[in-house]
Amino acid sequence: MTPIKECLINNKTDLIPIWLMRQAGRYLPEFREIRKNNPNFINLCLNSKLSKEITLQPIKRFGFDAAIIFSDILMIPYGLGQKVEFKKNFGPNLEDFEIGKLKEIDEKFKILKNVVTAIDLGAAPGSWSQYLSQKINHGKILAIDILEFQKINKVHQLIGDFTNENSKEKIRDYFNKKVDLVVSDMAVNTTGNKNLDSIVTGELCMDAMTFAKNQLNYNGKFISKLFMGTSFNEIVSEAKKIFKEVSIFKPPSSRKDSKESFIICKILR
Repeated sequence: MTPIKECLINNKTDLIPIWLMRQAGRYLPEFREIRKNNPNFINLCLNSKLSKEITLQPIKRFGFDAAIIFSDILMIPYGLGQKVEFKKNFGPNLEDFEIGKLKEIDEKFKILKNVVTAIDLGAAPGSWSQYLSQKINHGKILAIDILEFQKINKVHQLIGDFTNENSKEKIRDYFNKKVDLVVSDMAVNTTGNKNLDSIVTGELCMDAMTFAKNQLNYNGKFISKLFMGTSFNEIVSEAKKIFKEVSIFKPPSSRKDSKESFIICKILR
């Protein structure tokens, strides 16, 4: 039996196990040479030929018995569809999952084209509002949620229950006119009963849609989360009565096993 196997099964051995962490291995000159020629770290990890070569470097240099395949913990969020990038003098930066969803919706449906005023319903933790604030330069944005969330530059924050008429009145008073965009990421806290969760989230979507119908200008746009379930067809049917253009979209960054989709509506009838 090889020494490494003896150690793994906890047999007595005269050898002292040595663990060389990758953080130390990355200072090997042979690794640094590969890294210099491959600046994109994610692509480096995905390159099976180079990963194999890097894995074997400590064995070749020090005569170790075994090695763990070269990779990085950042491959987990990458594999889940989260955007991973490296910023100079900072390190790895993970894009917010929810920002990614709105960004994908915007890239496909151009929802922020000519948008100056926007309302974000169910805004916590603030992901969608952050994206809106980046894209709307000289406009007006209001974000509301029943939970407190971080302050965001150029966004007016309102803490309250959107389904309460008093909260809706505060939103109308803030703008005092029709708006260009209403987005809603509102969803019920999941109970484990997928049909019930779909129904309750559907009710939130319908409430947001009714509000949008009265608050949007003629060319306004409405985007809302909804779940596949018993109320799905009813929501889509109602949307088609209110808007001229209605689409259903599941962003690539949304989990494949999730019943989550988004309804994208444009131009009031």
